[in-house]
Amino acid sequence: MNIDNLLIYLFLSLSVISLWTKIKLFYKIPYWLFFLFLSFLFAFILKKISLLSIFYTLIFSSSIYFYYKKKSIVLFLIVLFLTIPLLFSMPFLGFRSYKHAHNIIVDSNLTPLNIGLNINKTLIGIVIISLGMKNRLMDNEKLINAIAKSLFFIATIYVLWGVLLNITLYDKKLLNFLSIWLISNLFFTCLTEEVLFRGFIQKEIAHFFKNAFSPYISIFVGALLYGLIYINTGVLNVIMAIFAGCFYGWIYLETKKIEQSIILHFILNFLNFLLFSYFPE
Repeated sequence: MNIDNLLIYLFLSLSVISLWTKIKLFYKIPYWLFFLFLSFLFAFILKKISLLSIFYTLIFSSSIYFYYKKKSIVLFLIVLFLTIPLLFSMPFLGFRSYKHAHNIIVDSNLTPLNIGLNINKTLIGIVIISLGMKNRLMDNEKLINAIAKSLFFIATIYVLWGVLLNITLYDKKLLNFLSIWLISNLFFTCLTEEVLFRGFIQKEIAHFFKNAFSPYISIFVGALLYGLIYINTGVLNVIMAIFAGCFYGWIYLETKKIEQSIILHFILNFLNFLLFSYFPE
């Protein structure tokens, strides 16, 4: 990674981490906003984003802000509509992703490996947390404890699952991409997907349709939409993503903490990266 991309994504990562701090710069400016500004500044100077990217970011952020102020179904649908171009990295927005690995063939039995970093997807998670979920975040001590408690349980279940399906794999070549993958998957993938599909879609659907079944319906709807974003990877991956989404959604429903589903999502992905093959195309 060259110094240009390093600066952009270093500040973007610091913006994500700063969401869990209450300290403000000059007692007024949240650190997450300060670091996000620096990331955007360098990205614009280095022509990784355009004026349209900035304008769209302001529109998206405004929609989130007004949604949490008014809480209407119309605003909810507007937010979802505005999220789609960011989530799917549509070219017209002007965001240019950094591709660390693109269609790398590690093994003939694996689907090609792709590792990339992008601002637009991460922006979804940052904006939703900062404008609508900040007061529901865990403190640092509880977050560390949650990571420790979750690791053993998920590792045991996932290893047994892989052995039973006979898809166990450990390939040292994958470790060459590990450092970038860790940052990309935790800060830019798991955070955004869990915040959007569980912390926003699942929670707000349950809010609008209050009945005995709404928590479970909202879990399924969030999981279904989550699965559909993997439609281009094959039907089996979509089904697996829906099941995983239901599991993450149940964890979020039980704990009321988005960090729990983020951690579990990341651990599953991490073990998959190191130990298991992706499903053949």
